[in-house]
Amino acid sequence: MNKIRVSKFFLYPATYILCFATGAIIGVKTSLSLFPAGTVLLGIILFLVVFKLTRYAALIVLFMLGNIYALFFIYFTNWQFLSGCYVGTISSQVNQYSEDKIRYSFSFNAGKAVVESSDKKDLGYGDKVEICLSDEYLKKLDGGWDKYYLSNYLSNRVYKDPPVKYLERGRGFRRSLADFSDFIGRRFYKLWPGDKGTLAKGLILGGSQNFTEEVKEALKNSGTSHLTAVSGYNVAIITVVVFNLMRLISKRVAFLVTAVLLLSFVFLTGLTPSVMRAALMGGAYLLSKMLGRPKMTMHFLVLAGFALLLANPFIVYNIGPLLSFGATYGLIFAGDFLSKIASGPNNFWKIFLSTLGETTVAQIFVMPVLIYYFGQVSILSPIANLFILPLIPFAMFFEFIALVLSFTNFYVGIFFAKLVEPVLSYIIFAIKFFGSSSYAVVIISSVNFWAVVLSYLVFYIAGRIIFRKINLGNRVFGDHVK
Repeated sequence: MNKIRVSKFFLYPATYILCFATGAIIGVKTSLSLFPAGTVLLGIILFLVVFKLTRYAALIVLFMLGNIYALFFIYFTNWQFLSGCYVGTISSQVNQYSEDKIRYSFSFNAGKAVVESSDKKDLGYGDKVEICLSDEYLKKLDGGWDKYYLSNYLSNRVYKDPPVKYLERGRGFRRSLADFSDFIGRRFYKLWPGDKGTLAKGLILGGSQNFTEEVKEALKNSGTSHLTAVSGYNVAIITVVVFNLMRLISKRVAFLVTAVLLLSFVFLTGLTPSVMRAALMGGAYLLSKMLGRPKMTMHFLVLAGFALLLANPFIVYNIGPLLSFGATYGLIFAGDFLSKIASGPNNFWKIFLSTLGETTVAQIFVMPVLIYYFGQVSILSPIANLFILPLIPFAMFFEFIALVLSFTNFYVGIFFAKLVEPVLSYIIFAIKFFGSSSYAVVIISSVNFWAVVLSYLVFYIAGRIIFRKINLGNRVFGDHVK
């Protein structure tokens, strides 16, 4: 085993970012200020500076800054409103979260609130509204739901069915994209009925609310929920499949086609934060495949995660970004290793092995998060995804063709919709088949958040040891290996 100096092993640039992130996460998870221990920490910093160990002093300083930054967010998101009617704007996408309920963020001069309403006005991003807020409409949040709202809307003040007065329609590019996304979403159900329409819409725009309960349960049990979830997990997986298939033509074509797919996904879904996060993670993976430099791309991924944490430290409570980061980290982390073992007599066999390996790695790296949130894991997920994912690019391509043609001639659009309908039917059948098996799910008792952090640390250390053994450490981490 090669001898590596401690400074080279631990202190590469991403370590400084991770120290800031650790301080922020501790601040968010515990609301614990480091100020009581500030004198001790300052003494340690001074000691390290005197003995010219400034890099280690910088780590402690960044850790403290991360903690302060998180506490700053906690303080300024504990809005205390006086009862009254406020004029403001809808500052998020209006999401339908059940059959007759909508949810959106409302920003006004006194702060920000979340509104849940059964009054399904034709509301959209940027609309000017007047909403009367009082404790009468304030929703009581139990079971950690306040964390969900903080991570998605930067507010845990949720008002249920308050009086809403529509004042003025929103304007601008973002609103136009949101309206276009809604218009496209309705067109899916005209081209494909029932669950097939929900699946077709979910593959491109995300969303699984309108599935039947049977399909919803099968999606969860089979480990295929990512197919219709707007997160970097499904984007990373789909990017894997599209890039690998297009690489049969050429690497440059694969990069261009996948990049266009990512950009189309961003604009079709209205530039929502969840989609932007997803595209950011998908882009990190795409760069690693195109440049063939996982070490550099790993730094890009850490920077992307850092940017998300700066924008909203409460993101650590949001399963979407965690799945995004975990899956993409695993794909980049093991990319070279999988490329090395994916050898065979022909290109098809290489693509098959690579796709199977990468989707399995993604599943392994998101498993701690899934166990933490759901208390269960789908052991059939890699097999289910293997039977489904190769068909996703085909389905998305013909869905896109059918959509475009339906705006010029609806009957021609219906013709192409019928071509892809058997594929959609097969995907739903496979989801139900793997999700109905009594062996599909293993129930695991709830785990602590820090156990999840520890599991990723174990992944990281094990990966370094394994990769140095097969001479990949320098490409992924910058280690000096022979």
